[in-house]
Amino acid sequence: VVGLDRRPFAEVGVESVVLDLADGAAIDYFAARWRGAVDVLVNNAGVAGDSPAERVYLVNALAPRRLTKALFPRIPHGGAVITISSGAGWAYAERLA
Repeated sequence: VVGLDRRPFAEVGVESVVLDLADGAAIDYFAARWRGAVDVLVNNAGVAGDSPAERVYLVNALAPRRLTKALFPRIPHGGAVITISSGAGWAYAERLA
């Protein structure tokens, strides 16, 4: 199990990879260097709705799509992609101003 976050964390049985999901180039860099299969990809990242609107959109909407697209060739037949989202992403446009 590998977890991606912009801050390192310690969970038993989880490899922590420091990665800011608001940074598309960082996602691409990570995905290009990933070796091996991805049996299950769980997109569970999210930031609170009171974060800057651009960050909410980048992390809650664009990052799951970008990461999934980049890792999709490594998902074998029978693998899975699970995306969990929050309602915060839906209101980003109202907060752009």
